Amino acid sequence: MSSSKLYVCSPMQGQLIGADGRPAAGAQVTREYRYQGKQAFDTVTADAEGRFSFDAVETKPGLFGRVPANIVVIQRYTTDAMGGERFLSISSRSLDLNHETGGAAFDVTCNLGEEPSTANFAKSNCTLNSNR
Repeated sequence: MSSSKLYVCSPMQGQLIGADGRPAAGAQVTREYRYQGKQAFDTVTADAEGRFSFDAVETKPGLFGRVPANIVVIQRYTTDAMGGERFLSISSRSLDLNHETGGAAFDVTCNLGEEPSTANFAKSNCTLNSNR
């Protein structure tokens, strides 16, 4: 069996910018994730600069860990700064580190005043940061 780690959710950091253009300080951010029929939630609070982070969620290979499986991971991010509305949603078919971003660090800036766009990361109002 492989000793490499498998990730339902990669470590993620971000910054929320409110509709007024200022950091969404103190905003609650909730991550909901689903994998293999299981669903879980965790919540963090954005700091004074609107920054937040989530730890990785690891999983272990099942009995047939080497056999390709029908992997689907769904992650949804919501914030009370938008009345609980979703600001980022990601689906993936991998358990590799940073599978959500094609291998780049999972670091986003989300402008809650923007409409979700197909030009942004994951058809959201978030931009993937590549220089942090």
